[in-house]
Amino acid sequence: MNRYFNPFKIFTKPETSVSIWLNGEPGAIQKEAENIWNSSKYRVATDGAINEITKRLESVEWPHAICGDFDSIDKKIDMRGAKVIHLPDQDHTDLTKTIEWCLEQKNEKLWSFDRITLLGGLNGRFDHTMSTLSTLVRFVRSETPIIVLDSCNLVFSLPEGESKIYVDLEKTTKMCGVIPIAQKETIVTSNGLKYEMDSLPLAFGELISSSNEVVTNEITLKSTAPLIFTIEIMMSHAQPTARRLLSSAIHYDLIVIGGGSGGLSCSKRAAELGAKVALIDAVEPTPNGYAWGIGGTCANVGCIPKKLMHQAALVGKELKQAEKYGWNGLDQSKITHDWNSLSQVVNDRVKGNNWVYRVQLRDKGIKYYNAFAEFVEGGQIMITTADKKKTETLLTSSNILIATGLRPRYPDIPGALLGITSDDLFTLKNVPGKTLVVGAGYVALECAGFLVGLNQDVEVLVRSRPLKEFDQDCVHFVMEQLKSSGVKVREAVEVEKVEESGDKKKVYFTKNGGVEEYDTVIWAAGRAPRMERMKLENIGVKRNEKSGKILADEFDMTSVHGIYAVGDIVEGRPELTPLAIQSGKLLADRLFSDSKQTVRFHGIATTVFTPLELSTVGLTEEEAKKKYGEDGIEVFHSHYTPFEYIVPQNKDGEFCYVKAICLRDETQKVVGLHFVGPNAAEVMQGYAVAFRVGISISDLQLTVAIHPCSSEEFVKLQVTKRSGKDPRVQGCCG
Repeated sequence: MNRYFNPFKIFTKPETSVSIWLNGEPGAIQKEAENIWNSSKYRVATDGAINEITKRLESVEWPHAICGDFDSIDKKIDMRGAKVIHLPDQDHTDLTKTIEWCLEQKNEKLWSFDRITLLGGLNGRFDHTMSTLSTLVRFVRSETPIIVLDSCNLVFSLPEGESKIYVDLEKTTKMCGVIPIAQKETIVTSNGLKYEMDSLPLAFGELISSSNEVVTNEITLKSTAPLIFTIEIMMSHAQPTARRLLSSAIHYDLIVIGGGSGGLSCSKRAAELGAKVALIDAVEPTPNGYAWGIGGTCANVGCIPKKLMHQAALVGKELKQAEKYGWNGLDQSKITHDWNSLSQVVNDRVKGNNWVYRVQLRDKGIKYYNAFAEFVEGGQIMITTADKKKTETLLTSSNILIATGLRPRYPDIPGALLGITSDDLFTLKNVPGKTLVVGAGYVALECAGFLVGLNQDVEVLVRSRPLKEFDQDCVHFVMEQLKSSGVKVREAVEVEKVEESGDKKKVYFTKNGGVEEYDTVIWAAGRAPRMERMKLENIGVKRNEKSGKILADEFDMTSVHGIYAVGDIVEGRPELTPLAIQSGKLLADRLFSDSKQTVRFHGIATTVFTPLELSTVGLTEEEAKKKYGEDGIEVFHSHYTPFEYIVPQNKDGEFCYVKAICLRDETQKVVGLHFVGPNAAEVMQGYAVAFRVGISISDLQLTVAIHPCSSEEFVKLQVTKRSGKDPRVQGCCG
């Protein structure tokens, strides 16, 4: 049987063909395959494939027909007017039955087409791949050519006899294979290959012509039995290195980029649900050369080391008050603090966490790549190891999560790199000394708070309103306590430039703010994504133009199907570790179980770990007034003195404050709770649960208090701002 064959017409003339979308690994069908599908004269889906097509409706057309026994389809899917062809025959595969149905349409002159393109079918389960190849051989003598296209291969069958094949060399890597598919020895002669065959016997278990190479646009193959011919193609999306690695790409059910809180929780939960998971994580060093292990900001340079240093400062304060409780022998003049000892123990704890995370990943069967990720067009991920070898590996998945977090911003001024950020603070080899902290958010104030508690000379430059997203009554007391503890506050100026002055940093301020020398300058004026290396533009993930954060919906889906984002990098999401953890876990549940649960992004409790902590859940008073009007809310508040402050006469009691905001209607629903005092986070966690399910001010007031404790101040609230009465607590047990 002699035949001339041009398989590359699927790219140049898709409008004369039928495309059949097969059920299989979604990663096999990339952008160029989608274009062929959309341009085809007729589009047919096997029943299981319709699930994937439904997910891609923004980029692919709906099929004209859906064929199969419908045992793989989501019963809830709307068929949208497509012709539904029920083919219950269990002795043949859905693919075989679908091809036969298409050929019947042609034979009965209902449809007119000159070839059939199968999209997918070669990735995923090996038995499915073999079934696809078997189907090609089944129709090898069909007058209508059948070609399989996946992410990197064109595959088709050739009948016995002589076949001439046109090859678009510009579209290929030139690598090809001639596979004897018949269960008998096949004698093959070739013309146009690098390694020619002259009546060469090919057979499984003996010799096959793999890793051959096309050297001309037209090749001839002559065989005594049917063959499978395969040639590696270069999709327009494939970059040079990616093209080279396509054949060795590793496929996962889920790829997570970012080993912080959100990435870890998602990867671990997905693995528990049976998914094959890869986690990619590496850290770009700070300008001072510091990098860290797996765990993200929180575990390495955020929550964990911050809380430990916050606790160290509180311990120092307790030492000063110990004599009031009868502890003798503490010579206050001899009590000093060793920064290096604290830094060592803090970072030992951090490294311990790194080790625990790696063990967890290993135990759950998650492949951990200490590498940087880059998207190549078509959705594959090229990773480059963070070591000196810079080994490159191509990964593919139909589900990819971006959870890379944020990094501190450096100001765009001369000498900015003479300062550091919180990324470097916890590993400083020398005591910070006289320190300028630039910023007005929680990072700036927390750092200032524990540094002054560790006997450092601290000044905070507040360029705008401090903690502007928190209740401003509470912020006032936090700031006053910081000032009373020795933190100096510089307002209404900015840093113009920084210069070296010996071992010190000379800081020039704007607006006649003068010049001051410091040992350490800490930039804490905001955080931003650092995703340039990932090249999101290659896959079209949309970001907020101003913030650079990723746009995602309530299901954490980005603008690109199959690409998700959780955590601080998502526009509009609170930048909180527990939120990222829950987001990652629930995303895994939705992807790999039947869950529909999403995160509720409002009513989330949070705490600022300044020396006197500020914890909050719900609306601030300012937000409540804006939403409900001043006459629509009632504000209950109280100034109190924590019991542990009484004996040592701790002056921080002057700044302890509690507030509950409720609606001024029959429901009396509480819409905001705010607490300034010691252990605020411990106090607020329980109230956050109650707030989530909904409570009224009466529920608080009718709750019997635990006494004596600071938390009881919420249930003792009686005085409203509207009344004008003194909100200071009087007495103790009555």
